[in-house]
Amino acid sequence: GLTTSSWNMQPTLEFYGLKNMTIGAWGCYTPNGEYAEVDLYASYSTSHLKISVLDYFSPVPNEQAPNHHLFDFDKKTTGHLVDAVICYTFSRIPVSLTASTILFGNDLNRSGYNRYSTYFEASYSYHISERQKLLLFIGGTPHSSMYYSSANVVNAGLKLTHVADIGSYKLPTSGSIIINPARGNIYFIIGITPF
Repeated sequence: GLTTSSWNMQPTLEFYGLKNMTIGAWGCYTPNGEYAEVDLYASYSTSHLKISVLDYFSPVPNEQAPNHHLFDFDKKTTGHLVDAVICYTFSRIPVSLTASTILFGNDLNRSGYNRYSTYFEASYSYHISERQKLLLFIGGTPHSSMYYSSANVVNAGLKLTHVADIGSYKLPTSGSIIINPARGNIYFIIGITPF
């Protein structure tokens, strides 16, 4: 995940042309060059189910790192992580369940084998009004993984989204308070989506 003390920009590009399929790219860049990431993904969705495969490419610690080579897929030196994600949203209650496992990449144990880092999350969304939505979530890992050294809750919080009017333009904004109970960290994140 993202580890930086600098503010960052996170552009997204998505293509929806195929039936039930989304193909896209997400990036994260800090102005001081401390962190860079480009993720490519594809997902298939039905009304309640979403299945995704993501390729996180994040050379650590930055773009000048030795593993900053897009086509390096050697498990010992790659800057890639390939993640398989399944998310189910119930029809009668606004609850979603997500499971995610790293299948390949820079997620090795001391013996050089894939740890298959796994993350589970449950979320509840509540529509406050037409313009505001509240999302509550809690997630964790069931074993020692890239998320934590043992089974633990590693992500919990709330996100409030609001669509603000600026003249005739509608500007989606968000604010999140996130804690990592296992590490004792807290984060406050604001987001503005200008397009």
